Amino acid sequence: MMHTTSGTTGTPQVLLFGAKSREIQNLLLGRLYRFQGLRPDDVVHSVYGHGMINGARR
Repeated sequence: MMHTTSGTTGTPQVLLFGAKSREIQNLLLGRLYRFQGLRPDDVVHSVYGHGMINGARR
């Protein structure tokens, strides 16, 4: 997957994500949610200000 930043603070940067890096992002976000007290039966509405591209979306 390829994504570029908006460039609001400078030149846009190209970001490349592969299957393994996406899976790692998913695991890290899951750990963060558990650390904050969420449980598997909780429902999360994702409202990331920067969009889902960096939010470990599958």
